[in-house]
Amino acid sequence: MAAHGSSSSRPIFFFLLALAALLFSVVAANFAQDVVITWGDGRGKILNNGQLLTLSLDRISGSGFQSNNEYLYCRIDTQIKLVPGNSAGTVTAYYLSSQGPTHDEIDFEFLGNLSGDPYIIHTNVYTQGKGNREVQFYPWFDPTTDFHTFYVDGTPIREFKNLEATNGVPYPKSQAMRLYSSLWNADDWATRGGRVKTDWTLAPFTASFQNLAADGCAIGGGGDSSSCGSKPWMQQALDGNSLKKMQWVQSNYMVYDYCKDVQRFPQGLPPECSARLLANGSFQFPLFLSYKYRIPHLHNLPPLGDSTIYSVSSKLMASPVATPSQPIVFFLLALTAALLNSAAASGNFSQDVVITWGDGRGKILSNGDLLTLSLDKSSGSGFQSTNEFLYCRIDIQIKLVAGNSAGTVTAYYVSPLSSSKENPFLRF
Repeated sequence: MAAHGSSSSRPIFFFLLALAALLFSVVAANFAQDVVITWGDGRGKILNNGQLLTLSLDRISGSGFQSNNEYLYCRIDTQIKLVPGNSAGTVTAYYLSSQGPTHDEIDFEFLGNLSGDPYIIHTNVYTQGKGNREVQFYPWFDPTTDFHTFYVDGTPIREFKNLEATNGVPYPKSQAMRLYSSLWNADDWATRGGRVKTDWTLAPFTASFQNLAADGCAIGGGGDSSSCGSKPWMQQALDGNSLKKMQWVQSNYMVYDYCKDVQRFPQGLPPECSARLLANGSFQFPLFLSYKYRIPHLHNLPPLGDSTIYSVSSKLMASPVATPSQPIVFFLLALTAALLNSAAASGNFSQDVVITWGDGRGKILSNGDLLTLSLDKSSGSGFQSTNEFLYCRIDIQIKLVAGNSAGTVTAYYVSPLSSSKENPFLRF
């Protein structure tokens, strides 16, 4: 991962590449000479004559390292192989940071997950001690099977522009930063907001690093920052092709963007958001957003298996015979019933639907205000609406199966009766 401290006029680019070691354009550094393991009581190791570094985590402690040099402007590449398998609760952090309460910081954090579920790539930018600029992505490759090159400064995933002159937002351009990396336990927040804990029977967890490559202006150690202007990345900007790549990533793999979280910022989005060019990708409400700085409206959510009420709005703007230009939009929000605000009048299950199968396992209760479906080894159950719709918006509150729901599916969909059916659906 390259960390790119920025010039006074150039934006910070966050890039994510999967490359072979031979593609490096700068000379690889040596971990034994260029970094120091700062904590972990032997859990961090430098191997293979300085060519490989491993960090491990067990129930007692994690581990971490930092660069010997500080950089005002730099490009730093590192190949990282993340914790494989069930990495839930673990965080592999890789970041540039200065010191003090008004520090600058450029973050990559890789939030572990259960086997088969993707990592979350968590990025953040601090300027003058202020962060809260989180943007999260799913990787489009498996970062645990091989070493991958990560660098902050090709496929860009986000951009933080220097807008000091236009909106006064501080920019990280004057404080020298060191490279830091660590592997640590964060199962109070890292995976599904802390609801999935670290499985310590799988410890130790190990992340590996190789091919560290630093190309920058080291200060305080004989480095000459005046030579930085000749570095090619000092004048780097995203061309049209790179912008398209970034928009592709943001449209397909971005799962949280602070600049779209209006509930988090009820007094208005941060000033840099209004000036930032954003991809028009789909935005997921941050139900499973995971990051260190706790936000009350996220952490008041009930735990998994509790009586969460899901408001499922299937906003059907196209029927199966509609033109391709008419979109079908799904929304899935985790809300309490008191938060719902629907413009449509509530229907009545007794009048508006019919239970079509299940031999008594589907029931209409409370004078038509409640419908339950049940599943046992013999059969499931289901219902359908009495009416057909060509264009419609249908809202329903669903309380899903609590506890161990493995193997079960709760389906909610709109469909014609023809055999060649095409239907928008939600499956849980």
